[in-house]
Amino acid sequence: MGNASFVGQSCTVMSQVVNDRSGYAEVAQRGASIRIRICTEGENQLTKGDTARILDYDAAANRYLVAPDP
Repeated sequence: MGNASFVGQSCTVMSQVVNDRSGYAEVAQRGASIRIRICTEGENQLTKGDTARILDYDAAANRYLVAPDP
């Protein structure tokens, strides 16, 4: 399930590592958490429990580009 309306929201990283190929996070949506596939560009330090910002949605790959939330 993909939803471009998540772009701009924060999410909580649920996977041990996030890289340019894979990762998982949860987005809080109306009291429920939705699990989404995520990826990053380049090197990062994101790990389980970190907060990230959703930057873009790739409909073809059904995943979201994220970056560490400042």
